[in-house]
Parts: sequence; C-alpha cells; structure tokens
Amino acid sequence: MGEKRLAPFFTRSDGLLVHGLPSAHFLWGYAVTLDWEWRSGRIGCEVGDSSIAPESWWGRMNYTLCALPYVAAADAGLLDLASEFVASGGAEEASRPEFAEARALWAELWRNLLRRASAGGAPLTDRERDTLFFEKWKAHTATLNASTPLYSAEFALLPVAEQSFSAGWTRFVEVLAAMHFRTDLDFTAQTGAGYLPPHVLGAAEQGDDNTVRGGDTCSPEDVARIQETVQITR
Repeated sequence: MGEKRLAPFFTRSDGLLVHGLPSAHFLWGYAVTLDWEWRSGRIGCEVGDSSIAPESWWGRMNYTLCALPYVAAADAGLLDLASEFVASGGAEEASRPEFAEARALWAELWRNLLRRASAGGAPLTDRERDTLFFEKWKAHTATLNASTPLYSAEFALLPVAEQSFSAGWTRFVEVLAAMHFRTDLDFTAQTGAGYLPPHVLGAAEQGDDNTVRGGDTCSPEDVARIQETVQITR
C-alpha cells in the first residue's frame, strides 16, 4: 500500500495517511477483514498471540489473498519479494499451478496501475476507481475459487455451524464483485465493516448460535444484526 509510484492514486486531497499509508487504497479491506478474523479467533491464534495456526481454514484462505497479490506485484515489476518471504516458502505455495489464473489476474491489475503511473500520478478518477475494483474483484473471486478445493481438509476441522457460514462467505463475494464494491478505508469507515460474528460459530460446544458470549459488549440490537448477517451469509 505504501509503494511510492502508486501511492498518489490513493492519497486523499487532504493528504491523510493511516500508519503512513494512503487511506483510499483498495487493500485496506483485507486488513480490516484480517483484524476481525484475528479478534474472533478464526485464524487459530491464542489470546495475545498474533500467529496464524497452520490448520486454520481462515488463515489458509487469507494466505492466498495476501500472497498472490504480493507475488503478482513482483511479476508485474512493481517490487522485489522480501527475502524472509521467499525463505519461508511463501513464494513456493503461491506458485502452485492451481493459482496460475488468479496470480495472472493480480499481475495484470498491477501492470495497469503501473501504466497509469507512467502517464501521471494524479488520484484515480471515479471511473478509473470503478474499473480498478472490477479488476480487483475478478482477481479476488478467482483466488477464492482456486483456494476452496485446496483447503478442504482445514475446512472439515471447522464446527458444522461455522462451515455453513464460511461456505456462504466465499460465495457472497460474487455479490460484492457484481457491485464493484469498494474496499478502501475511507469507504469502510463511512459504512462500517458490518455486524460480523465475534466468535467461531458452534465452537466450545455452544451449539449453532454462539454469536455473543458473556463479556461481549453487544446491545440487543447488535445481536439481532449479527444473527441476521449470519443467516444472510449462509
């Protein structure tokens, strides 16, 4: 998000930066989603531990949505892969033949932005931003379609209630893709990230409906909206 050649496209007129990064960048949506998954225990970490468990289905799926855009940016000549990433085997996983189509789509997205950068660094117009989100969701959907069958073993480890929610989550992106839904931080801050379940559904032998537990600061209205989100997603 901080790549200097592309940063002007996503920097607001008032110059606002968040953690030194432009708030209008489309990748902020991934950071917001990962934060929810971390706080809700979906990436398998212990309390106070930010690591991602190897058996976490959410963690596996998110790997593809982090690593594929990253290695594709290197394919497009936007950056060089960090030595730590390569040494950890991350680049090898991203090179699986099942990811070839999605990786190519991400690379084309970055190449298009680089071509735009060579013509000038003004912020994207509304039409250009809409085109970018079309390209982003096309690559995103291809990524999920390739990932889903690869991580079926991790999916089977989820509670049954969480499985139905997670399966719906991977298909609901088709609706977002059709809308060219914005995922920049400015838009997310205005509209909210939604009423998402704060815990893994069906975990700890709490049955199907454990969206709220003791100690959660959810109002009755919030609980109803969370339950509605779960039903719609399923």
